[in-house]
Amino acid sequence: MSRPGGRLGLILLVGIATIGAGIYLQAAGGPVLSSDRAGIEYLGASHLGDVLAFQADPDQARPLSNLLTYLLISFTGGAASIRVAAALLHGLNAALVVLLFGTLLRRGGGEQGESFVAPVAGALVFALHPLASEAVLAHGAFAVVAATTFCLLALLTAARRGATEGDKAPGLFVPAALYLAALLCHGGFWPVALVAAVLAGTPAETRRAGGRGRTFIRSIVPFALSLALFYLAWAARQWPAFHFGPVYRPWPVVQGLASHSAALVDAVRLLVLPVGLSVEQGRPAYLGDWNVHALAGVALLILLLAAALRFGRRPTLAGLAMGWFGCLQIHLLLSPPEHPLRERRLYPFILTVAALAAAGLHALERRGALRAARIVAAAACMALCILAVGRVELWEDPVALWESAAKVNPVSPVPWISLGALHLAAGDTDAALQSYEGALARQPRSASIQNSIAEVYLKRGDYQRALQEADKAIDFGPRYLPAYLTLGNSFMLSGKTRDAFLAFNAALAINPDDPGALYNMGALHYQQKQYVKASRLLERATDLRPGDAEAFFRLGMSRFFEGDFAGSAEALRRCLALNPGRIDAKVNLAAALTKTQDHDTAGQLLQEVLAVQPNNAEALNGMAILASARNDKEAARSYFEKAVAADPNNLQFLYNLGGAYEELGQIDQALDAYRKFLDRWKGALDLGEAVRSRIEMLEAQQQAAPRQG
Repeated sequence: MSRPGGRLGLILLVGIATIGAGIYLQAAGGPVLSSDRAGIEYLGASHLGDVLAFQADPDQARPLSNLLTYLLISFTGGAASIRVAAALLHGLNAALVVLLFGTLLRRGGGEQGESFVAPVAGALVFALHPLASEAVLAHGAFAVVAATTFCLLALLTAARRGATEGDKAPGLFVPAALYLAALLCHGGFWPVALVAAVLAGTPAETRRAGGRGRTFIRSIVPFALSLALFYLAWAARQWPAFHFGPVYRPWPVVQGLASHSAALVDAVRLLVLPVGLSVEQGRPAYLGDWNVHALAGVALLILLLAAALRFGRRPTLAGLAMGWFGCLQIHLLLSPPEHPLRERRLYPFILTVAALAAAGLHALERRGALRAARIVAAAACMALCILAVGRVELWEDPVALWESAAKVNPVSPVPWISLGALHLAAGDTDAALQSYEGALARQPRSASIQNSIAEVYLKRGDYQRALQEADKAIDFGPRYLPAYLTLGNSFMLSGKTRDAFLAFNAALAINPDDPGALYNMGALHYQQKQYVKASRLLERATDLRPGDAEAFFRLGMSRFFEGDFAGSAEALRRCLALNPGRIDAKVNLAAALTKTQDHDTAGQLLQEVLAVQPNNAEALNGMAILASARNDKEAARSYFEKAVAADPNNLQFLYNLGGAYEELGQIDQALDAYRKFLDRWKGALDLGEAVRSRIEMLEAQQQAAPRQG
């Protein structure tokens, strides 16, 4: 095969990248899936050190992909950039597939071809495969896409070394470094070292001299060192403690093999025939039981591993396909995941399908059936393109996406749970309740689903029913912490403070460092005006969950009433950094800054609020207080009048207005404001008596004024 070069090669590579990215970029601005939201918010709000150490579960160690995610959010200000980056990386991956396949076809004269059809068609299969949508468009799967990019770069550089003639072949430092980068994005790619070592192979002259065995051992050493370096970092992920094995293994070995084998049948089917896709393939077949599904998967696994041993030791397209697929099974067999078939995990395996397709098309070319090869390639790519475009359109509407998933997997509760969360976020509690009940019918006695039903009733304001449903959730899962939070919130909102304390204490007994439990206990102390205790709990909550804007807001308010105005301003600034459009945070930050004498910044914040909401009573009151602090009495009176006009029911504004009139010597207006305040005041007796005293004093002044005249 002639080398892809010049203008034609550049056009092909750019075209492949454009097709891959163009299909997926249209859904870049779609909502974040609920399963991805917490991780994305944490990475976007954390400090660099926390970002590098972040792990969504104990077995994760993905510092490089975490760093890339953090940088994308920091520079662009939104999570949509993650999908854009994933789409562009996907296009780049397809272009790398062209170069990798072309390099392998050039190795060995027996596979010499005359056209560029096979590698381009293989790259198109990779670019257009519908399974890519699950990894490119799910924010949490960015690590898989990035790791695949570095793996392809490592394989390409290793393959080019093996294709080099002569003893002065380039070294393996670059592919080994790229392999390490892939591991730092996703540790599940560690078996790729074997594939890279095979592709590095030996230069042609060394092969003819019979030095293949010794050279293969030398080839694998750099990759082994990279793997050892990654493993040491992984073992120290909870420094100063070391963990040399998995922290969490959801399955015993035998049940894990059954679960993985059962999922393998559907995984291969989705790779070869990508129809009937779902966001979560949560089927009962993957529960670790040795049923017919699992036994069929074992037979298929044996065949695939045998093919990998037979063909995977050769630096050819078929060898790449079988070696890649077989080696990645090693990781899944040794550490089977809790949910064995998540379609986003199948993204790297698309390379196997692409390589086999390219190998088959190249075989047709060698037999002289170039036209047939082109027709087959065009038909396959057209079908994949139609499927991929339809899949991406679903991702633009999360409700449609999960409704489609529910049809594909009618026995899975996952789509119904996700639909319930979407409806609840939209305020449609009836639809949310219907969805959660559908999920519970598919997974009875589930504490998490039962608690979600309790959350619906809590949002409706039916606290008694929320208590009943939360109690059921605790019966199903006595250590299911969110149910205690729902129970506590139901007690708190129904005025049962003591019971709320007991519920939140029970949650903290299960996990003293749970940010949700700390926040709720802090909110309860805040409600009871115990601001020092509230601040202490909320500080811990924000340390553990730095992406929670609401926790920072509540912390800022606790510190304000505690009298720590500088600390209040700091917390409210963090809240605004996470949610720049939050009006109440701007108003209260201005109040804290007014207390710290930073009048200019406070005034600027209040003007920003009034530019958006000219009748915002809190902002108008803040401007009045700021004017009073500047001793601008006329401006203070004017703003207090506007605040009262905007919110006539706020007695604090009315009281402030009376004080402004009094400052200006406008006794009649002051008396009128104070009397209106006193008529409606039902609060603390001492404030009512203070206002009554002021009224008596002003009335005395009013009566004395004519006699003095």
